[in-house]
Amino acid sequence: MKIFIGFIIIILFVAIIAVVAVHPHHRAATVDPTTHPISEIRVVTGNEFSVKLEDGRLVHAFLSINTPPEATKEVIKKLNMASKSYLKIEKVLDKGWAVDIIMSECSGTSCQEQSLTVWLKESKLAWE
Repeated sequence: MKIFIGFIIIILFVAIIAVVAVHPHHRAATVDPTTHPISEIRVVTGNEFSVKLEDGRLVHAFLSINTPPEATKEVIKKLNMASKSYLKIEKVLDKGWAVDIIMSECSGTSCQEQSLTVWLKESKLAWE
């Protein structure tokens, strides 16, 4: 009888571990390998950037759209308003990365993310 009770306890213990392991709150967070938090950014033109990532790497980054010269000042203003930004890699090029820059703008308790590429197109400051 003691062996049977010990066996039941072991089965229950294994079942509890299995349930906990598959519960969504206990899974490891997945990180998109194509996104990288930005530490510093220097705007070269409206669609070209020199970026220092939070891990210390320096990257030459390009948006996949074209911008007129007057977009540069507007991009600087927009990036300065962002609380946090990160690069989303679209393609690795010989001369750098083709990216989109995702900006978080926070006010109060809410934050909203916006793509720099989408914002430039909506502002009529970019074309394909």
